[in-house]
Amino acid sequence: MILICVVAFTDAQDTTFIKRTVADTPYAFYHAIFIDKSDTSLFRKHITEYQFDHFDSSTYFDGLRCLERPVQKVYGKPSKELPRNWVQLYRYKGRYYTYHASDGCCIFRFRITDTTTIDHTVEGPEPSWIKRIKYHGRDTFTIERNSRYGGDKVTIQIIQKKHGIAMIHFTPSRYGSGRKILMVDAAKAHLFPTIVNYCPTERVEEFEFEEIDFPKIKK
Repeated sequence: MILICVVAFTDAQDTTFIKRTVADTPYAFYHAIFIDKSDTSLFRKHITEYQFDHFDSSTYFDGLRCLERPVQKVYGKPSKELPRNWVQLYRYKGRYYTYHASDGCCIFRFRITDTTTIDHTVEGPEPSWIKRIKYHGRDTFTIERNSRYGGDKVTIQIIQKKHGIAMIHFTPSRYGSGRKILMVDAAKAHLFPTIVNYCPTERVEEFEFEEIDFPKIKK
């Protein structure tokens, strides 16, 4: 019965299992980590879509109310060359994938609107007012923003325009030191398979990916 649930969301011909555990004692348990290559993957759709539910909307507007909106208008508008919606890319056995985590709170997304940026984290969508957007040439952009928890600067360097891949650097915030992550334009996420960590009954340990060598990627 549990296996049917997996097949219902994927095309069996487009599925490669990395790990699979089935048990009936002491209780029924099913856990699978698999690569979903389907063009119509519902798991990938869940990662890339940006439709707020009631909790997301409440969190977003509460966050804005806690921020002081810049007096001046945004200096510079998001360029047409700068994608608005980003999802994280991961590396496994030398290839790149999007990832559908066991815990949905672990799915990080980054969004750019005309006036705000949104870091979609475990706390929900955290907004920041955009103060300035700069284009530095060579497909590199900097966003200066007014953030509630720090991390007031984001640098986006597009390294593979055809595939929508960028290195995005976030300055230090309440989550600790600054971090650099690999992300893909959500509109081009279909170019990459999705690794799915699936367990219908409970949250399980997240899949461990390879560390990304950013200097090597830039070459």
